[in-house]
Amino acid sequence: MGRDALQRLLASDLVDVPVEKVLAAGEAQLAKDRADYLATEKLIDPKNPDKAMDEVEADHPDAAHLISEARNGLVGLQSFIEQHHILTLPSKMLPEVERKELRVLAVLGDSVTTDHISPAGSIKKDSPAGKYLLDHGVLPADFNSYGSRRGNHEVMVRGTFANVRLRNKMVPGVEGGFTKHLPDGAQTTIFEASEKYIAAGVPLVILAGKEYGSGSSRDWAAKGPRLLGVSAVIAESYERIHRSNLVGMGILPLQFLPGEGAESVGLTGEETFDITGIAELIEKFSSGACLKVQAKSSSATKEFEVILRIDTPQEALYYANGGILQYVLRQLLAASKRPAGA
Repeated sequence: MGRDALQRLLASDLVDVPVEKVLAAGEAQLAKDRADYLATEKLIDPKNPDKAMDEVEADHPDAAHLISEARNGLVGLQSFIEQHHILTLPSKMLPEVERKELRVLAVLGDSVTTDHISPAGSIKKDSPAGKYLLDHGVLPADFNSYGSRRGNHEVMVRGTFANVRLRNKMVPGVEGGFTKHLPDGAQTTIFEASEKYIAAGVPLVILAGKEYGSGSSRDWAAKGPRLLGVSAVIAESYERIHRSNLVGMGILPLQFLPGEGAESVGLTGEETFDITGIAELIEKFSSGACLKVQAKSSSATKEFEVILRIDTPQEALYYANGGILQYVLRQLLAASKRPAGA
């Protein structure tokens, strides 16, 4: 869909824009892009635009491939809008932020980099992203890399935690983007486990060691986990920019107390977690405040404290709105409703 068309729709009404309007604008933009492409490549006479497109596509596979990719992108836009309510912004700040019954998606060690979280390298045929591309008619030779497809959320969410060198302690001895789905205990890909949790309405948490999110700054290292359903990360420490990016995506960054970690607290990843008191700390912001976490397993219940790593009043505002996008949209909406000259 054309960026300008979407921006015009958003500018006209930030709340409750019907998906149908967005898709209609997208279809119109797609038709224009299609005609422009065919005319530019001299595959069709611009003076005869009514020539059957199917005939042209049949004779020119490159054009058919481009148009197929564009259509897939439009379907992806519809999926993204519907799944994540981008155009139905709740009017209330601080929606239900108490996190209860969270399941662990992964238990990670020290120095997990942004490339572990959101790799930029090649896409494997047997990976969730590779299977998605194959299902949409993309040949392996055209897969390219995650970095080149960073504009497609369907590919990037499937690539989150898909680094072949990732080690999730929930599945010992296995490298790559795999985890254990609970409570059934089945080993599966992180993306497939996420889909099951989302369908069941189960929020997720990541447990990690020191320097979580180190390496180069990468926006998809925060976007991807959010789309996987991750609501919180509990780590021993964070890379500065990545911690801030998590807040911007509405993911709660929590930090074990000094000298503590998942192993010392006795966490295996098979527990369910309750994190309470979040709203009060956000509304009465105080840097370095602590929260209580309760981890329940079939055999025991553990309670421990964590540090809330929302470090500034502005970050507290971002989180209270559900993330930086929602914050900006509310600011624009508020400005649009002010009387002229106010």
